[in-house]
Amino acid sequence: ESTGLCSLWNTPDGSNARLNIRLPNAATTVHFIPQSEELFVADSAGNATIWKLPSQHAFSPLASNAICTRHSASQKWLAATQPDHSITITNNAQDSPSTFQFTPAEAVHLLEFSPQDNRLALAGFTQQNGGSLVLLDLQSQKPTTEVLHFDGWPTQMSFSPNGEWLAIHVLRPKGNQLQLLNTKTQQLQLVDLDRPDVMLWQTTDTPRLYVGCRNGKLYEINLPDIQPQATPINSDRQTFVGLTLNSNGTILALNNKDDVS
Repeated sequence: ESTGLCSLWNTPDGSNARLNIRLPNAATTVHFIPQSEELFVADSAGNATIWKLPSQHAFSPLASNAICTRHSASQKWLAATQPDHSITITNNAQDSPSTFQFTPAEAVHLLEFSPQDNRLALAGFTQQNGGSLVLLDLQSQKPTTEVLHFDGWPTQMSFSPNGEWLAIHVLRPKGNQLQLLNTKTQQLQLVDLDRPDVMLWQTTDTPRLYVGCRNGKLYEINLPDIQPQATPINSDRQTFVGLTLNSNGTILALNNKDDVS
């Protein structure tokens, strides 16, 4: 809400658990991390923190000196932004974890590891330069690109299963946008869509992206062709809240606030 307050509710009891997180800005994203006792909270200023859920009383951040933390899917890597805008990256796969530090040219608030554990995408926003994106090679510990810029605030990033594409959802006052980065050619392209709201990669190695838009249409993007193809669905659909696929990628479920199909 606008006061920057998140409250935890006890669902079995159906009542407020009287546990609150006070934020300096309005909360924009609240997400429980699956199979853990952790809660992700981000605010309108781009600050993000993973909180350890309490057994009784007070919340506590997992890393008080970090603004945003991110694990790779394999849990091999952990990245955390620091107050000085540097990124601390730890390799947990070794007997003795090793850490290196990278300072991007511009402040970032989004971190995303590739499925292959070989790249880290860093995205941010400044009033002077707008949205920014850089890819970091984890082996060499060096960026693979110059800083790429685009118009708007990046709110979500997601690699394709084969790691060859990166989708970036961008918030803009004139309407959301979707940017696609080819990680091989380092080319960033704007996809011609009407106010995309949610996106989801096909779970197989096929680089196919599903996108739900504010115009009530669902699109498929079959890469490397970035031209969206509309998928027939109910014509009364207005807003996509979420998309999810089963494990073998054959059933796509659509959440539209009032119904799921």
